[in-house]
Amino acid sequence: MATTNTSENRTLGYSSLNNLLNWKDGVPNPKTNLLLIDTFATEANFLFNHFITNYIQQKSPVLFVGFKNIFNHYNLILKKMGCNLLLAKKSNLFYFIDGFTQLTSSEKIEQNTANVDLTLQLNLKDKERVLSEMTEKLVDLIQSAAQSSPSGQLGALMIDDLSTLFNCGVSTITVINMLKRLKVELNKVGSSLIVLVHGDKELSESTEHCKFIQLIMNQFMIWFKVEPLPSGYSRDVDGQMSIYRGYEYYQSPTQIEPNLVHFQLKDTSVEFFNRGTSKNVL
Repeated sequence: MATTNTSENRTLGYSSLNNLLNWKDGVPNPKTNLLLIDTFATEANFLFNHFITNYIQQKSPVLFVGFKNIFNHYNLILKKMGCNLLLAKKSNLFYFIDGFTQLTSSEKIEQNTANVDLTLQLNLKDKERVLSEMTEKLVDLIQSAAQSSPSGQLGALMIDDLSTLFNCGVSTITVINMLKRLKVELNKVGSSLIVLVHGDKELSESTEHCKFIQLIMNQFMIWFKVEPLPSGYSRDVDGQMSIYRGYEYYQSPTQIEPNLVHFQLKDTSVEFFNRGTSKNVL
């Protein structure tokens, strides 16, 4: 009983981000779709760590599609934050879908029924078909994970990162169709979609990449844009994050005004603060 009370009274992750967002339990409200936009110079992966720890703390399962890194990468980082993903998997609180090591390998999509843990193999020769199959597997997993959830609710589906599909030649319309399909199913179970995509200025010179990013942005309610400081290096500031309300809140993108904060990366945490409050910003 004491453990339950402790869980209800505190959140994990980054406390300064919890204060900034004012979200219950440190995670998006149910049915909130969140897009993380970053650059190669300043990545936003650390935000996944915040949301994963808080969802698992609430006993709300996380489905995580890793196109960028393998499971051990995430497990080692989360361990430092006091979150053991191996134990979470055994408790059906974390499902890792491995799209990273299989991007160019064999043609099959296999399912490990022991933990409903999928090994998804994306063959470049027929990637459109395989991505469609992967989407349907995810739909099945969304339904089964929600039904078996200890809290009675699925936390979120997370994808790291969607740019990998674009770089592998998957068409924009195929990626958008996947997002739309997943959003419908997640909405049915009261869950959220959290996706990362790269938005570097260098990449935006490509017409196709611009179209890719723009169409993805249209699918989300909130955007977190993580990027380097415009002024350059600062000893105590690693970057800035702008928080936008997306197209589902407004009719016109010109009406969107960001809330801008700075952040500093630490070994097991991230500190967020308002602009100009660090002594060493250049």
